[in-house]
Amino acid sequence: MTALLLAAVLVACDEPTYSVVVELDNVCGRDCVAILEKALAKIDGVKSAEMYGDKFHFKLDVLENKTVLPSAVLQVTDRIRRESKGEEDFPLLGFEATMAGTVDGATFTARGSGQKFALRPGEVLKGLLESGKTKLTLTGKVTEAKGTPPALEVREARETPQ
Repeated sequence: MTALLLAAVLVACDEPTYSVVVELDNVCGRDCVAILEKALAKIDGVKSAEMYGDKFHFKLDVLENKTVLPSAVLQVTDRIRRESKGEEDFPLLGFEATMAGTVDGATFTARGSGQKFALRPGEVLKGLLESGKTKLTLTGKVTEAKGTPPALEVREARETPQ
């Protein structure tokens, strides 16, 4: 029984993830960073959240079978603003994800979650697609607009290792 429990824990620790870097404005000192890390880590699918580089960037490790979009981060920052009665406001400046998946025409489908993204391809992606590569890892800015699938503006693209 103990061996089974240990095996389950090890499998859970090795769940595949993808990275999201969130850029927020107006992050104050250590207390604000701690509040944001804790709140961002509570988003469904986020395995960990920590300040990345400077006090305006946060790196989220997201379980590959889950989707985290800018709207989820906005819900967190809006809740913090409401709870602080407007004293803490963290506008979302950027949301960039690195995900593996499949490209089919103008659509990217993330591996694991199956989330579809409208593509805004860059030159690197165009070259890979022209050479017949469709299983790719893409990095780029993710945006959302009501009534349309989220969009991925591709900045980097590489073939996904099998």
